[in-house]
Amino acid sequence: MSISSLTRAQTIMHPETLIPQPYYYHSFLYGEPIRGDIKKVATKNYTYVFNEIDSTYIEYEKSNFEEDVFVALGEVNEYHQNGQLLNRGFINKDGAITSTTQNTYNEKGSLIYTIEPTKIYDKETRKLLRIHKEEEKRTYTDVGKLKEVWLKSSYQDDYFIKEKYTYVNDTLLSKYESFNSNTLTQYRISCKGGMVDTDYVRLYSYDKKDRLIAEKTYAYEYDFDENNIKAITDRDFSKYKLSKIVAYKYNDTNQVVEKVQKHFGTYTKGIVNTDILEYDAKNRLVQHISTENKGHGDLRTYEYDLKSGKLSKTVNFTIQIKDSQIISQELLSIVEKQQKGFRAQHFKNDKVVSVAFYSEYGDQLHIQDFDYKSESSYQYSYDKHGNWTSRILLENGIKKEKITRTLEYYSE
Repeated sequence: MSISSLTRAQTIMHPETLIPQPYYYHSFLYGEPIRGDIKKVATKNYTYVFNEIDSTYIEYEKSNFEEDVFVALGEVNEYHQNGQLLNRGFINKDGAITSTTQNTYNEKGSLIYTIEPTKIYDKETRKLLRIHKEEEKRTYTDVGKLKEVWLKSSYQDDYFIKEKYTYVNDTLLSKYESFNSNTLTQYRISCKGGMVDTDYVRLYSYDKKDRLIAEKTYAYEYDFDENNIKAITDRDFSKYKLSKIVAYKYNDTNQVVEKVQKHFGTYTKGIVNTDILEYDAKNRLVQHISTENKGHGDLRTYEYDLKSGKLSKTVNFTIQIKDSQIISQELLSIVEKQQKGFRAQHFKNDKVVSVAFYSEYGDQLHIQDFDYKSESSYQYSYDKHGNWTSRILLENGIKKEKITRTLEYYSE
């Protein structure tokens, strides 16, 4: 069976546009959509501990982090009326805000400045040792396209450039990006420890229809003794080496049908990744195959509801390729819409190893793992906007964790 003629008898819906994956619940506080004109959200975490004296469970405030230095029992987020995050604060077990994110926007609503001060405490004495700050500022072109991103932390005296974009007639031609983590955050990692810091320059090419057809990425890898804070403007581009080439092909409706990535980097040389996408008569994605030249890859298929036209089912396979032919495939997951909510199944050797159920809003309700013979479920309380205000986790029927949320709205 060739890639282009692969049957679509089994199809799936895109996990990012349908519901979160079963292990998404760890990120509930950070990535989920909140309905209504939200103004402020305050969360607090609790854990249930078994009391052997009277065989009851006691509710304790719970830490998200292992080290007291970064203990966080709660979180407070404040939003602009347009939904943009203004402030985010983490609260420790002493009730103090230990870390915050403060965002500033321009009159067009674009993010121009972020500062993240973090209070570092002594784990034993609880004494404040210092305040570590990380800052980011952004500049834009006259038409609002991102131009530069500058970073600074407590370890630097001045800002250094993280990203730089070049345009011609508002068309992106090049992008510079630095992953030099040694100068970025408090978690300083030495190149000598085996992590190579790299700066990138990416050049873009377009066809006569202004469609992106190629990206060429050049990399500058720091030597162990290199000055990591050296600015891009002071470095000779001739020292950059070709790292990756990405080429795109389109159909008559300007949708990407093929994406090929060829790698030339120190650790990736010779790797070729290929994506092939197919669409139906309504220009909806129905199949996506991702492969590597080593012979393995993934296949995703997509189905849509006949009445609403919305994505209703996705199926994911792992596949083996030889001479552009799929020689074997193994079912990994099926995610599908049900009458109320969604169901996600994960497979191993064609057998269901776990199944999870979600509400119509994407809130995880129940997950059963047959391999580990475990079962988890969630109990929710909701406000009138459909946002949950309390969530209790039960493992094998026993309460383990509770998260409460206090939500404020601009309209109330």
